[in-house]
Amino acid sequence: MAFNKFMHPRNIYKEKRPDFKALAVKYEEFREQATQDLTGKVHLDFKKPESHRALMCALLKDDFGLDVQIPLDRLIPAVPQRLNYILWLEDIFGMQKNLKGIDIGTGASCIYPLLGCKTNNWSFLTTEVDEQNLQFARENVTRNGMNEFIEVVHSKSDHVLSEVLSDRPGAYDFCMCNPPFFGSYLEAQGVLSSKSADRPEPMSISTASEVEGIVQGGEVEFVKKMISQSLVLKDKVRVYTSMLGKKSSVQKLKAELVNSQITNFASTEFCQGRTMRWAIAWTFDPTITFPKSAFQQKSKEKPPLSYVIPAGVLDIDYTVTALGRKVKDMLDDLKIGYKHITNTTAELVLHVSAKEIMWTNQRKKRRQNLRASLETEKKVKSDIDDGQGDKDDAENMEDSGVIMEDTDTGNTSDMVNVKETPKTDIKNPLTSKNKDNEDISEAACANVPENKSALAVVTGAESVAASDIKGIHLLEQTVSPTIPTFCAVSSTRMEKDSSVHAHAMSSCSSADLTEPVESNASCSSTHTVGITVPDMSESKLKSSAIAPVVEGTTEAEFMFKSKLSVKKFSSAIQMEIAWMEGGNRELMHQLLQYFKNKLK
Repeated sequence: MAFNKFMHPRNIYKEKRPDFKALAVKYEEFREQATQDLTGKVHLDFKKPESHRALMCALLKDDFGLDVQIPLDRLIPAVPQRLNYILWLEDIFGMQKNLKGIDIGTGASCIYPLLGCKTNNWSFLTTEVDEQNLQFARENVTRNGMNEFIEVVHSKSDHVLSEVLSDRPGAYDFCMCNPPFFGSYLEAQGVLSSKSADRPEPMSISTASEVEGIVQGGEVEFVKKMISQSLVLKDKVRVYTSMLGKKSSVQKLKAELVNSQITNFASTEFCQGRTMRWAIAWTFDPTITFPKSAFQQKSKEKPPLSYVIPAGVLDIDYTVTALGRKVKDMLDDLKIGYKHITNTTAELVLHVSAKEIMWTNQRKKRRQNLRASLETEKKVKSDIDDGQGDKDDAENMEDSGVIMEDTDTGNTSDMVNVKETPKTDIKNPLTSKNKDNEDISEAACANVPENKSALAVVTGAESVAASDIKGIHLLEQTVSPTIPTFCAVSSTRMEKDSSVHAHAMSSCSSADLTEPVESNASCSSTHTVGITVPDMSESKLKSSAIAPVVEGTTEAEFMFKSKLSVKKFSSAIQMEIAWMEGGNRELMHQLLQYFKNKLK
C-alpha cells in the first residue's frame, strides 16, 4: 500500500490494515469471497465485483456499525478513500458537529451521508439522478435509522445545486461530490488515456455504471458547472468541494476559479493503498482557511541546497565573518533583501527575499555592458573632436578682430567680452551650418549703445557679464569637450530652434539659471529671457536615485523566500540555501549556481 503513509492521520486504516482473516470469521459474505493460501494468509480477488462489495459491507459493519446493501452493477466505494474525504471536511470546519451538508450524486451506498452522520452527527441533503441508485440509497438510510438526518431527493437536471436549493430556506455548511470522471466511453476504457504503455494494469475492477462514470466534458466540465452555480448561490453554501479522479483536472479547475474571480480556494490529495484521488474546494467566506494535506506538507520538506566554499577564494580570509560579508555584498548587488537571524563568528543565517531575477544570463549582461562602454567611449571621443572644432572657430573670431577679454580681470583666456568693429560680420557656428537660419545672423541691433548691454554668460558653474555686443544674437562658449553651453538666444531663433535652447538649459547649473537674463539694449528683436530648469542639486540627485535593497526590507511581492546560511562545517565553511516559500524552486537552484560561480 504505497500511499498509506500519506493517508489522513486520523484515518483508522492508516495504521490498522483490515484483518481479512478476522473479517472472514465474522461475516459470511466476506468468507465466501476469501481464499486462504498454504501459509494461512487470506486473500481477495479484486477482479471480482463480489469481492469489492463483501469488503465494503464488512468494513462499514465492523468499524462503523453501518448496514449497507448495494447492487453489483453500480459503483462500489472504497471505504478508506471515502473516509479521507469526511476527515478533510472535519479539518476545514475545525471538527464541528451538527453541520449541514449536501451530497451531489450520493450513489447506491449513500456512503458519505452515512459516515458523516455516524461520526459527526451531520445532517445531509443528498441528490441522485439514477432511479436504481435512488432506491438503494433510501433503503440504506432507512435501514440505519437515519431518515431524520438524511434526505434523499431525485435530481433531474445538470444544475443540481441551483435545482435543489432554489426552494429551500437557510444555508448549508458544505457541499461534496464525486462526479463522473470520464467524458466518453473510450476514455473510460483507457483508449484515450495518456498513461505510459509500460504502466501495469489496475489490480481491481470498476463496477461503475455509465451514468456514474461518464458525463459530457468529464469531471472538469461537471465541476465548472458547479463553479458557475456557486457564483449565483454565493453564501448559500459556505464551502463548495468536489473529488477529482485525474491530477490534470486540478490545475484546469484552479484556472477556472481564477477566471471567475474566486480567490479563496485550495486542493488536496486523498492517498490510500495504490490509489490517489484529488479534491478541490472554494468559498466566498473570508473566515475559512483550508488545511494542507500530509502529502503537500511532506513534499515541501526537502533538504537544503549546500555548497562547500573552497579556501583561498577571492583572496579573503577563510572565515565565516569575511565570507558572510562577501555574500551580503553579492546579495546587495543582486537587489535581494535580507534580514539577519543569526550573526556570529561561527554561523551567519539570513532570511532572503528575491523580488526580481538578477543572477541569470551573466555572460549576456557582461557583453551588453561592454558594448555600452564602447559606445560611451566612442561618443566621448566624437564630442571631443566637436569641441576642438569649436576652439578653431573661436580662434577665427579673434583673427577677424573679435577680442576675448574678461570684464573683471582682463584675462583673455577664461571668459568672453566681445568687441567687434562695425564692419565685422560674425556668424554663430551652429547658425552657419544651417542654411535655413543664415538670415538670423544679420545684425538687428545697430542702435545698441556701447558698454550699456549686459549679457549673462552661463557656464556649468559660474556666470560672467559680456558687454559691447552689436549684432550678435547667439553667443556660444564651450565649457567642456562634450557639452556646449549657450548664453542667450533671440526670440526669433528660440521659436525656430527650441530644441537647441532646451539643450542649453539642461547643460547649465540651477544656481545661475533661476535668474532671468537681462539686457538694457533697446533692441526690437531681442527681449528678456527667463530660464528655469529642473533642480539638479546633489540632494535632488540623491533622492531621485534608485534606492538600494537594504537589510530588513519587506517586499510586498516576491519570487521566492529562502533561508541562507554560511557556517563552519568540520574544517571547511559551507553555504546552505533552504526553501521557505514562493512559486518556483528552480530559481533557488539558479541562485546557488550564481554563488558557486562567484565563490570558486
